[in-house]
Amino acid sequence: EFKKDIMSELLTECKARNTNSYPWIEDHINSNVLERVYLQFLQNNYFRKNRLQMPHNDSEPDKDEGYPSRYKESIAKKYGFRYLYDVLNLMEFSESALKTNHLPLMTMDHLEYFWNKRFLTKQENFKIFLIGSAIHYVVAAVYRNNKNGNIDVFYLDPQNNDILFKSKSDLKNKIIAPMKFESWLKYGWKIEDMRKLAMDSFRGIQFAITDLITNTIQNLYSKEYNPYFIRDKLIKINISSGFLGGFKSHVLLPMVRTISRDTSSASEIQQELKSDDNDDPKTGLFVGVNDDFQYKDDGKTDEEHIDLVKWKQDVDLVMNVITEKLKNIQLAKTQNNDKEAKQHIDDIKTCSKLAKLWISTYYPSAVIDQNIVNVVNKLESESYVPKIILKLLYQWSSLMMVFANASNRELAEIEDHKFWTRLSSTLLVVQLVSQTDPALTTKL
Repeated sequence: EFKKDIMSELLTECKARNTNSYPWIEDHINSNVLERVYLQFLQNNYFRKNRLQMPHNDSEPDKDEGYPSRYKESIAKKYGFRYLYDVLNLMEFSESALKTNHLPLMTMDHLEYFWNKRFLTKQENFKIFLIGSAIHYVVAAVYRNNKNGNIDVFYLDPQNNDILFKSKSDLKNKIIAPMKFESWLKYGWKIEDMRKLAMDSFRGIQFAITDLITNTIQNLYSKEYNPYFIRDKLIKINISSGFLGGFKSHVLLPMVRTISRDTSSASEIQQELKSDDNDDPKTGLFVGVNDDFQYKDDGKTDEEHIDLVKWKQDVDLVMNVITEKLKNIQLAKTQNNDKEAKQHIDDIKTCSKLAKLWISTYYPSAVIDQNIVNVVNKLESESYVPKIILKLLYQWSSLMMVFANASNRELAEIEDHKFWTRLSSTLLVVQLVSQTDPALTTKL
């Protein structure tokens, strides 16, 4: 009856719209694909003007505001899956989306409100979590038994995959390897792409269940209770593991190898500069994902947050060596030693190309402005940003300013003035929002 009512409601809405435009097409609805817009309609979560002021529970007035008048009540109210009242939607929760997309600020607010204001105070004892992760929807729920105080977490996977608390290796070999993806392959998808998406999906689900539900419950009753626990986790996976982690893999470490004269890595670095053969960013399927989400067992641990000490060592090494090379170029030019000057120039240009390629492909200045600078500034002024994030961002921007500095670029013959000038303005703002000492701001 539930599915019948759902389909009836969607088909009724489809006829009322009468647009014959995707996805409001009768045949597409009958294909049983759960489109995001269908979910939004069924839950009635996008009709209100200010979603942050929407009621979260039955103690607040609920008149199904904005829902089509032909219904006495929303289908979500009838079956108990109303947005915020009954269900918190965690959409775009694949690992790559959490690391590379704009931070889900509204979701963050709703999660903190529920856990800190409703669940901890025992005003609510139950909540459903609908998790949309790449190619997969799963459901989790938390329930507190008022009689004994026990808190249970339930997890339901429609494919019945036991993915929780599994290592990346186990996910690959025991869960994903046997999966056939028949319905996807029928429409032309490649098996390797589907395995990558499955890994991406399962890792995101693991994060949601572990950090945003089970670990959050432990935090609520810990002596070190942190009201910004969820904020801390989401910021770190997005900026530390995502933005800065990608920079470390594709820019910082190749820079270290370049200036260290690691000849064994020369061809690898040149390949990095030429193209990215593992995932073509032009396809739009894996933009920003790259090697960080490869479907392979690389022997690495699941701990992916940046080691602050090692990060600073590498950043300082590159900055110091590049600064020294700039001095040597200047000296070599005054002595008409073109051969030595060229060697230093080539090293600096290789490093600058690595940075430019990564930024141009995955994090153009406008994206850094929107997804990093604006978000950090908003969170820092309104609530909380982990200090380690501010330190990492300050160190990152300081390193990039060595290449963006106009005098340095002229000396090292770094081209594309327009790109570096635009980036310079972004770097300056990053410095301003991440610094703890105004006197530290780097001059351009």
